[in-house]
Amino acid sequence: MFRLALIDQLEQSSRTRVARSDFQKPADIMSAEISQFTATFDQGLKAPPLITIVVRAEVASGAARDVAVRSFESRTRATDATVTSIVAAYRAGVSNITQEITVWYRNI
Repeated sequence: MFRLALIDQLEQSSRTRVARSDFQKPADIMSAEISQFTATFDQGLKAPPLITIVVRAEVASGAARDVAVRSFESRTRATDATVTSIVAAYRAGVSNITQEITVWYRNI
């Protein structure tokens, strides 16, 4: 889900094209890894949890393969303690992070 959300966000950027086959040689190679995804019930089990997502993104660009690395973090409070609310908070966090990654990528 995260990978598809990131690809969609990058494709909406005017500068970015995502290679869809092995025959296309990309100018940049990006990897993104979710290093943390937690739902913390810090206010009790019936209270809305805090959803934390941490992503480490790395871009290798150019013939020299210069590397840019950055971590992104999102903390989103779910609206209640249901699975539906937790998933919605996760999606909101993913959306925030993919937007941040896209802005960062456009500026490196």
